[in-house]
Amino acid sequence: MAAAYAHFGLTWLVRLRWLTLAAQGLAVATAATGPEPVPLGAPLGLLAAVALSNLIFAVGRAAPPVGAVLVVDVLVLTALLHLTGGPMNPFTALYFVFITMAAVLLGTRWVVALLACAVAGYAALFAVDDPVAHHAHDFRTHLRGMWIAFGVVAALLALFLTRLTRALAAREIELARERDRAARSAQVAALTGLAAGAAHELGTPINTMVLAAGELERVLAERALPAAILEDARLIRDEGRRCRAVLDGLSEASGEARGEGFAETRLGDIVEAALAPLDRARVRVSGDLDATAELPVAALSTALRNLTRNALEASADPVALEVHAGAEEVALQVVDRGEGMSPEVAARAVEPFFTTKPAGAGMGLGLFLVQALAEQLEGALEIDSRPGAGTTMTLRVPRAPDRRRET
Repeated sequence: MAAAYAHFGLTWLVRLRWLTLAAQGLAVATAATGPEPVPLGAPLGLLAAVALSNLIFAVGRAAPPVGAVLVVDVLVLTALLHLTGGPMNPFTALYFVFITMAAVLLGTRWVVALLACAVAGYAALFAVDDPVAHHAHDFRTHLRGMWIAFGVVAALLALFLTRLTRALAAREIELARERDRAARSAQVAALTGLAAGAAHELGTPINTMVLAAGELERVLAERALPAAILEDARLIRDEGRRCRAVLDGLSEASGEARGEGFAETRLGDIVEAALAPLDRARVRVSGDLDATAELPVAALSTALRNLTRNALEASADPVALEVHAGAEEVALQVVDRGEGMSPEVAARAVEPFFTTKPAGAGMGLGLFLVQALAEQLEGALEIDSRPGAGTTMTLRVPRAPDRRRET
């Protein structure tokens, strides 16, 4: 449970203490307006001491020992009850608030300790104060105080537990995201190993096939054999080259050199490297090309090339590539005017091996690997696509690296 407290943080404890302090102030005010007003000096002094300690916790950086703080709060509440009506004070129900806080933020031992303090404090009120003397003159006032105390305690517990439930739900969502990131990282690692192994095992046989097909083509051409036989030899050579290109592309896309470091580079240079193998004339580039950032150049160029290639294949019209350099992040945006994607297809677009292209036209890894790179860089890949309106892909990455991570 200590980990739970560390997650919710000091802010939670400070806010909850302000709320209970307000409830205790209401208890003092209720006692002060009764038929027999109590002196306010000592109660207000205790409230001021609690407020000062909470203010110190709020502005300080180190988290206080929450268990000890709650024990002190129970003792302060006992003293306030003693000064404002004793055991007949309806605000004795505030003990439940501190016990609930301990049950959520601390371990079982602290819950037992808080429960023992509360029980002992309440018993001490009976031992020190005369429960018959208090409120015996006006039972209506006591009932009114019980009604107010019930509303205050119910509201505090409802607020506390509601916020706790929301915090736990948000934490579960974040944990699910982390699990997804870990799963994608494992998939990328497996893909990298597969690509490297395939390139190693198949590279030499394919190169041999290409060379042999070229020699065969030359010999057949010299002997003036039928054109159909010569075309078959050329087909073997071309298909071998295609196989080699597929292996090279798989190795590049899977990030075979994942140990690449960060380098200060001009964003325009990353764009030029990404567009070098593509139809540059169909890409309209604009934005902050002269801005610089510290990024993994080769990995980001490959990712941007994947996005641009997808846009060029999706649209017969020119594609827009916009570069935006903010104070904290760089946004690389690729816009096409193609057919767009349905919500169902857009939701699955980043899944590995998912593609809507014809067989042999793609492996369905481009967007998956782009998103994996974005997550490694603490960035994001955003997809905005509507049928008939085209697609906008935005790759956002921090302008400077988080030194705790490497691509």
